[in-house]
Amino acid sequence: MLRNNTEERNCLLLSIFTFLLHLLTIKYYPVNFEFSFSEGAKFIDNFDQKVIDEYFFNQANTFVFPLIIGLINKSLMINDTLISAKLISGTSYIFLGIGFVKIFRYYKIKFSCFFFLIFFFLNPLIWTYGHRGIPDLFAVSIAFYSFASILEKKEIKSKKNYVGFLLLGISICLKPFCLIYLGLIFLLEYNNDIFKSFKKFFLPFSISLFLPFIYFLIIKINYGFYLIPEKFSSEVSFLKGGFINNFLGYFIILSIFIFPLSFKNYFVNIKNILFIIFILLPLSFYLGFIINSPQAELNFGSLNHLVGDEIIFFIGSISLFILFLYLFDYIKNKQVNKLEFLITVFVYILILSLTRPSQRYLIIILPIMMIFFLITGNFKKKTIFFPIILLHTSFNIFLSINFYLNSSINKTIVEYLTQEDILKNTLPGPLYPHSYHFFYSKNDKNYIITRDPKNNIKEFKKNIYFLEKKFYLRKI
Repeated sequence: MLRNNTEERNCLLLSIFTFLLHLLTIKYYPVNFEFSFSEGAKFIDNFDQKVIDEYFFNQANTFVFPLIIGLINKSLMINDTLISAKLISGTSYIFLGIGFVKIFRYYKIKFSCFFFLIFFFLNPLIWTYGHRGIPDLFAVSIAFYSFASILEKKEIKSKKNYVGFLLLGISICLKPFCLIYLGLIFLLEYNNDIFKSFKKFFLPFSISLFLPFIYFLIIKINYGFYLIPEKFSSEVSFLKGGFINNFLGYFIILSIFIFPLSFKNYFVNIKNILFIIFILLPLSFYLGFIINSPQAELNFGSLNHLVGDEIIFFIGSISLFILFLYLFDYIKNKQVNKLEFLITVFVYILILSLTRPSQRYLIIILPIMMIFFLITGNFKKKTIFFPIILLHTSFNIFLSINFYLNSSINKTIVEYLTQEDILKNTLPGPLYPHSYHFFYSKNDKNYIITRDPKNNIKEFKKNIYFLEKKFYLRKI
């Protein structure tokens, strides 16, 4: 629990405030397969097997998040699974906030935890997933909270840690990649004696792995797969899309999200300025253009379309080299006492690079990378953080507007088609990720939603300043 400390209380209040702030979007229409989880949660109502079948038709995620949504929705009598999903997702900030308080306390980090949480919560990768009814941020938050709680209690085998390991097991059920936190615990606590380590880790690790084992066994028996439905298996198969591109692309995006924690003052002398001008910038420029990888989801979405892939990855390449310089200085000065965090991040990205890439997978290791810099860095001045916080805030506003436009135009289209009584006779086209469940039927399809204005019979348009969404209804 939190101690009677003003800074820690302020951190908790900030976490609660961030959670409440995200509730402003709680009634927004679902986007990007949010409906899969909220519709899947309705399985709890009558245990209809068809609900699970339809879920796995649209989702490669586990069915655990819909089960949690359904249980919370029924227990609290909310009667709206989408609202329940967003409430659960929003609690991520509270778990993350308390987790970082525990980390600051455990490692005796002198930098302001309150100020850091402002910086961390406003990180676009964290901010944008907190108001969506999906499991990504929630899974990471309970994994990180469990990790911090286990570290704080120091004794791995302590019965007080059993709840933490159980929560970690739930996070692995939600997102199997959360297994990386068990790996980090092992690295931090390993004492170079295999036999003693086996005795030390067997019971607590068994607690974490029991629930995932039972869940995946049940799925295998009933559906014939362990992790991913056959429909999606080809999309996430190994060596999909180029290992080198994926590997460097992940580190480029990660380096953007952790800046300015990776920045050091040694850039101010003349020697380093020349190095930046004649070596860093040309190499960054080169990497930014040859590794501009819009494949799969390894990008910044709509921002890539606005400013271009090359510019995004050029900026990222600069932050990547700043990160490498930080790590070079870290190793050169033999500060290898917290190398476990870097090993964990490296192994995680190595594994990710072998499959279909997506920037949201970095959410899982972002707290781990932050801890590394908080422990090894020396942040005496906060001034360098302010322009980054301003930049993150601007980007979050952009993302929020884009989210609102996607949400509102989808709602408008569905309402219009319902009013005209042609919803079940229309193919969703580009609306499939947002509204498939409304369009689903075995009726003949006479219409289609498209982005192509040619031969349209109805235009749907939403815009806020320079951001605009347009779709068209066309007869087939």
